[in-house]
Amino acid sequence: MAERVLALQRDRTLKQRIYAKAGVPVYWILNLSDRQLEVFTQPNIPKEIYEQNLIFREGESVKITLKGEEIGAILVNDLL
Repeated sequence: MAERVLALQRDRTLKQRIYAKAGVPVYWILNLSDRQLEVFTQPNIPKEIYEQNLIFREGESVKITLKGEEIGAILVNDLL
């Protein structure tokens, strides 16, 4: 359990900064401890952060977008 918490913390800090700095438009964290999907968008490259963070819980779906076009959706339950 402690390893999972440390991994989640690393995903929210170090990895998130790396992806934001690289300009990755969307970064997902599948948070198994809280059974939710954390979606980060709008990277701010100079600040190395994402400007927007959305949380999707069990029973909700998240839109899948490719090059600005919605191509489908996936249920959080299917990811968990």
